[in-house]
Parts: sequence; C-alpha cells; structure tokens
Amino acid sequence: MMKSVCAASNLRGMIQTRSGWSDHLKVCLTIFEKWFGNDGRGTLSNDIRSMETLASENSSEPWNFDSRSFENLDADIQAALHASALNPCFKRANAQIHSRYTRQGVQYATCDANKNDSNIFFEPAGSSSLVPGVIHKIFSMPGPDQQESYFFAVHRYESVPDGVENPFQAFPDFGAGLWSRDITK
Repeated sequence: MMKSVCAASNLRGMIQTRSGWSDHLKVCLTIFEKWFGNDGRGTLSNDIRSMETLASENSSEPWNFDSRSFENLDADIQAALHASALNPCFKRANAQIHSRYTRQGVQYATCDANKNDSNIFFEPAGSSSLVPGVIHKIFSMPGPDQQESYFFAVHRYESVPDGVENPFQAFPDFGAGLWSRDITK
C-alpha cells in the first residue's frame, strides 16, 4: 500500500516535468488537473523543485530595502553563512527576518510560525541523499545587483541511535529512512 501511495504522489510531478510521454500517460495528467488544479503541493518532488530555479530567476528591479529594519543574525547562523557564502555580499551580520516565505505556491515557515510548513527535506552540501529538517529561521539580504536573496537556517533531525532496527534499509530505492525526533543545532 505504501509503495502505491508514494508512486501516485510523485506521478503527477513526473508527468508534468517530462516531455515525450505517451498519450496514455498524458490522460493521467488531465485527471490529476481535474482533482488538484494547479496545486502541486504535497509531493516531495514538486516541493523540492519549487526552489530549483530560484537562483536563476532575476527581477528587473533592485530590492528597495531599508537596512534599519534588519535584525542581527544568531552567531551560529552567521558562522554557517560566512563559511558557505560564495559571494562576499552575503557575509553580513544582519538581515530581514521572515516568519514565512512562499515560492511557486509552496509555503515555507519557521517552526515558531507553523510547525506543518517548517518540516522540509534538504540535501546537505557534499551529499547526494535527502535528510529531514526543521526551518529555524528564514531571512533575506541584498545579493548581487541588490536583488533580494532568501536563506533558510535548518536544523536537521539526528540519525537514529545504533541498534535501532531500520525496516527501510533493505529497500534503498524506496528513499525512506528512520530519523530521531531530536534535532541538531
């Protein structure tokens, strides 16, 4: 049953993003559109893809920000940002803080604002697998050409302790895993 549910939840995303599908599968897209409309929320593939093109999209006008409304970032967030920022404009100590951010119909929120919209899967740098986490902070700051750039500070869930049986380990292609309820900071 779980295999069918997961396959169905990602079918719509696969049909929408792949070209060259047969006419039989395109009928499925019509059925999905009838039931779900333009709402692609709820499938992991679609939710992840909502952030895919963010870096490549540019607004024609610079962000008209007021740095007096910026707040200082926590020291751990500053350190992580400074260590990973490829562009020197992101090496700031302050930013505009947001409780929510909506991208292509998908709402992201901090864990303080909305627990349901704060759980995400992300791919850590240097890894090829997704891990679950909780959005601790959403902030924006001026990027190249003074465009508004958004960042998520995420606390990831810890792995389960050694000795805990993982029923998903026998099915690596399924993409599921067990995680602790504790988060790392």
